[in-house]
Amino acid sequence: MKPLPMAAPVLFSVIEGKDTGQTCLVGQLLEIGESMGLLQSQQLLNKLDNVKICLLDNHGERRSPSLLGKITEIRPGSPPAFVVNFSFIPPKVWGWLGMIGRNVI
Repeated sequence: MKPLPMAAPVLFSVIEGKDTGQTCLVGQLLEIGESMGLLQSQQLLNKLDNVKICLLDNHGERRSPSLLGKITEIRPGSPPAFVVNFSFIPPKVWGWLGMIGRNVI
């Protein structure tokens, strides 16, 4: 993974079973790789939590569709960060990540 030039704001929720949590949590994507990213949030997450991540644009509006992934590592800090292995990255999202992270991936 390589750092993004600037953190990408996101909303995310924890998926419990087949249900996406009703609570949208705030975070930011700090690093990106081919199939993983580094998510930072004040919300404490557990290793192996499944998450649905929605990228936000410059106006705080949701971009669609969402990324899906699993927390595979917890990095302590203030706030903590979480390595997410993506299981689904829509082509539109890849394009947007490429725009904000030119030469990063």
